Amino acid sequence: VLLAHFALIYLIKINKYLILSYSGFFFILTYILSSWWIWYYGGSFSLRAYVEYFGVFAILLTLLINETKLQKFTIPLVGLLVILCQIQTYQYRYFIIHWSEMDQLKYFNSIKHIFGC
Repeated sequence: VLLAHFALIYLIKINKYLILSYSGFFFILTYILSSWWIWYYGGSFSLRAYVEYFGVFAILLTLLINETKLQKFTIPLVGLLVILCQIQTYQYRYFIIHWSEMDQLKYFNSIKHIFGC
């Protein structure tokens, strides 16, 4: 989702109002979704409340891939991020990473666990 937001740089040339309205939407949405008292949504992997808005983020990612000159960079990066997400989903499923008790040291140790280091 964060990668898709780089498409906003492309949209500056097209429509500044669209960027302002989207940015307002995204910040208000993030604030509201993160304001719930149980911010980690009961042990889910990532902020699952964003799933309902993935269509909006997919439009931005499509713009980034199709309308910019960054295809040679963006497509491999998306591939690597999908692989990372699959590794982390595996780790989450088999309790290698914890849904709320992770810190930097524990996270890097979990990566070593996957690669057998």
